[in-house]
Amino acid sequence: MEDGPQNNAIACIIQARMSSSRLPGKTLMPIPISGGKPMLLWIVEELRKSSYKPEIIIATSLNKENDVLESFCREHGINCFRGDEEDVLSRFVGIINQHDATTVVRMTADNPFVDIRTLDETIAYHLEKQNDYTKTDVLPLGMNFEVVRAKTISEVNTAELSKAEKEHVTLFI
Repeated sequence: MEDGPQNNAIACIIQARMSSSRLPGKTLMPIPISGGKPMLLWIVEELRKSSYKPEIIIATSLNKENDVLESFCREHGINCFRGDEEDVLSRFVGIINQHDATTVVRMTADNPFVDIRTLDETIAYHLEKQNDYTKTDVLPLGMNFEVVRAKTISEVNTAELSKAEKEHVTLFI
């Protein structure tokens, strides 16, 4: 059967971690506008407005400093998946398997401004063209995202990959 909005399980996977060499904890830092919500909550609340009603999952590592992320997710009704710190690709594959996702939207937790209309249009384009990979690159820095066929991510995971390709999920694609 052909992929389409009616039979497509879309997972918006947000890569997040509390460690950062430049600004530790930035993922949960409040943005000083509109009540000072944490950066991650801005992203999740926008994604919840998508007409595709995607499954929203935070992908973080098993490292102890990310326990606070898992607690935050529990508090806000957000799915959280924990896995290897450096093999982010394996986290995505785990999420795909756990949630039976057919399409993945890859995002990062340090890019809080989501243009939901553009996201929905990009998902529609990706599904209509039956692409393996679709990326926006016309939005301001930090607002772009990638849409990937879940099967493609799973297939990439079976290839012989470098450390960088395991850490940066779509680098091989």
